[in-house]
Amino acid sequence: MNRLPRIADIARSNGKGVSVGEAWLYKASREELSGGQNVAAAADAFACDAFSFWAPLDQAFLETMCALSRHLDLEFFSPFWMQLFYAYLDYRPSLEGSGFAALQAEPNSRAWENMRAGILSLTGEAYRRAIEE
Repeated sequence: MNRLPRIADIARSNGKGVSVGEAWLYKASREELSGGQNVAAAADAFACDAFSFWAPLDQAFLETMCALSRHLDLEFFSPFWMQLFYAYLDYRPSLEGSGFAALQAEPNSRAWENMRAGILSLTGEAYRRAIEE
């Protein structure tokens, strides 16, 4: 964390703004992200993000990033996987081995319904509180 204020200072001293875009907490092991694979293209590593058992970690990450954004006076902070502000997927054994598309379909559909109804997940509520502070 000592690097972040330094990076912000360097950017600002060179006339640049500071922001964070498409941020989300990685939940992949080193093995899942090794082998020279482009992390941004590692769909299987991101597939498990849909599971509701990650919600407490997602909430803590968002709260931390919002506090950091205020502390460093970022121009903006933009989290990724915004559908998780509306719905998650509860784990069940039948989902073992399912790929990214299969694991995203159910929560994405439910997220769309919840968006239209104005219903937030617990992570969405935590983010709402964090950005209100």
